Amino acid sequence: MKAVGDNPEAMRAWLKAPENQTVLASVTQLTLNKKELAVIPREIEVLTELTYLALAENQIEEIPAGVFAKCNKLKTLHLFKNHIKKINKEAFAGLNQLEALIWRGT
Repeated sequence: MKAVGDNPEAMRAWLKAPENQTVLASVTQLTLNKKELAVIPREIEVLTELTYLALAENQIEEIPAGVFAKCNKLKTLHLFKNHIKKINKEAFAGLNQLEALIWRGT
């Protein structure tokens, strides 16, 4: 797997690339802490086996509806130290296996 560094656009392009889809379908853990993300990347929907997702210490302000809809195996979600001001009422829809939501503002 080729490293994409800390560039959010490079990460998004890598997640979208057709040649990476087979590998991405088997990813169970992803840590995107301190990546200066302003939004939760919609591209995570390809990570259907994801059980652990860390998005801590970013610049995320909103959790939109359905952003985790295809991550229905997610058990742990870290969102601490973001700037979340808005959470859509359908933001966590489909996360029936979620056991831990780690949350604390900046």
